[in-house]
Amino acid sequence: MMLNPTKQVTTMMVCMAAAWQAQAAEIYVAPGGSDANPGTKQQPFKSIAHAQEHVRESGLLGKQPVTVYLREGTYYLSDALVFTPRDSGTEDAPVRYISHEGEDVAISGGLKLDLEWEPYRDGILQAKAPAGVAMDQLFVNGERQHMARYPNYDPNVRVFNGYAEDAFSKERAARWKNPAGGYMHAIHRARWGGFHFLITGKDENGELTFEGGWQNNRQNRNHNSMRMVENIFEELDAPGEWFHSADTGVLYVYPPEGIDLDQSEVVTVQLAHLIEFQGAVGPVPSPGVSPQAMPGDAGSGDPAYRKMLVSPVSWIILEGITFRHTARTFMETKEPLLRSDWTIYRGGAVTFTGASDCTVQDCTFDSPGGNAVFVNKWNRRITVKSSHFKEVGASAVAFVGSPDAVRNPQFEYRQQNQYDEIDMTPGPKSDDYPADCLVEDCLMARTGRI
Repeated sequence: MMLNPTKQVTTMMVCMAAAWQAQAAEIYVAPGGSDANPGTKQQPFKSIAHAQEHVRESGLLGKQPVTVYLREGTYYLSDALVFTPRDSGTEDAPVRYISHEGEDVAISGGLKLDLEWEPYRDGILQAKAPAGVAMDQLFVNGERQHMARYPNYDPNVRVFNGYAEDAFSKERAARWKNPAGGYMHAIHRARWGGFHFLITGKDENGELTFEGGWQNNRQNRNHNSMRMVENIFEELDAPGEWFHSADTGVLYVYPPEGIDLDQSEVVTVQLAHLIEFQGAVGPVPSPGVSPQAMPGDAGSGDPAYRKMLVSPVSWIILEGITFRHTARTFMETKEPLLRSDWTIYRGGAVTFTGASDCTVQDCTFDSPGGNAVFVNKWNRRITVKSSHFKEVGASAVAFVGSPDAVRNPQFEYRQQNQYDEIDMTPGPKSDDYPADCLVEDCLMARTGRI
């Protein structure tokens, strides 16, 4: 039987196209790769951001599952990776960013330093840091070091790992030539939460001047003795401490015993966020506009009820990744929650705003300076599971909606509503809050480390 040559060619082209699509659905990235490569297993991309752009332009989103394999190593980010609705998958065709099987993968907000160390004094070494680099935290061989502090770090002391009544007294401050840029930390006098301050200098009487203290929404005095000060040059006197001069750019390190800085990996933190999910979220612009109904939204009989117009980031999975080296955010923790004892910073190493059906699983959050995972305002069906959170600066996982979703919101702890002014309408005022989310099978240890 004779075969139609036209049908043969067409069949071959279809098969080739199907094979190409199957190959394109698996994209590879490696720290030693190149963004000029095709992103195959043999020739991987170098950056996750380039792989993200490749996925956007592939034409595969929503048509078939896409997996971006991250090969072993650390991916240092210069900016946070931002996922928008353009990056979304679907339930049948999700997008996965996953470590390659059996390989250790980390995403870092740090800057790896290559420095020339010289002796300073008393076991302290010094090196000129790159111009324009601010330093919030310092890691040596993966271990977080301590800003020069008083009292010195003691792992056996629960509060601040060391505290002293005279930590920021006038007498102690007399030892410091220029304390501007230092931080004062104190526990609330009733020991719920604490206060943090940035030192701005000294006044004519030698007393410290400072700003801050907005981290607690139930204001009161500092605890009389539970106090600690850090980032003070004159307090650099113990192994494991460091100080970076913003004026001269010199980094001083008192290395731990047995550590050779010339043979060590030294990383300073640069970013507060590593990955951001940013959907398009906003209130219905006018009563005449029909809101987009999203699965899981709450209903209301209130004619003033404001649903959100949402184009969410959907069906993206982060799996098997370690997130590390994010900046501390205690001086940005300012927003009061509703009559809570505390304030909040809306962000974390992984931040969700306007996302649905996205997952973080089998991940590790190692020493983030602030929140690890923050689920902000409108989000639906976000899952965090089988993940490890350790040495977290603030919260491991936080779900925080918008005050706009609350009827008669009050903020400061002592504020009260008048009964005859209370809006009695059942249900929320809008949908601008997380709902139907899940955290399960996670280990969270040593959070709130500052």
